[in-house]
Amino acid sequence: MTDPALPVARLRSLIGDDVRELATEVAQHLERLLERNGMRDPTGLRAAVEQERPRTPLDIANHLDACIFESGGDPGTLAEALRDVTDPGDLRRIAQACGLSFDVLQRQLSGRRTLTFSTVLGALRALGVELRVSVGAPVP
Repeated sequence: MTDPALPVARLRSLIGDDVRELATEVAQHLERLLERNGMRDPTGLRAAVEQERPRTPLDIANHLDACIFESGGDPGTLAEALRDVTDPGDLRRIAQACGLSFDVLQRQLSGRRTLTFSTVLGALRALGVELRVSVGAPVP
């Protein structure tokens, strides 16, 4: 799957600012419905968003932080976000930093294998960012 912000951005471009508070999951569901019905990104927004892939460590950190926050810490979303911010040419370097083979890293980031915490930390280190913990609301 692509950047979680893409469906929201696409819907905003089609509908306007009234969708400002639309949940990412709802936007992604609507995106799938549009694609199933033959509406394949008439705005050209997909290409524009993909060109805006975070490249600097600060942009990568902000993107990953937003994905973790928006998904409530969903490991699948984090794996997708890591794959999205990683330049395909860097996957071998990141695999080495994680102490994994290239194939195992690809399987973890694609969801075909469980994403491990050590892989997350190694990938973050290789991307030049680090994981921090802050106080949040307790789960009821």
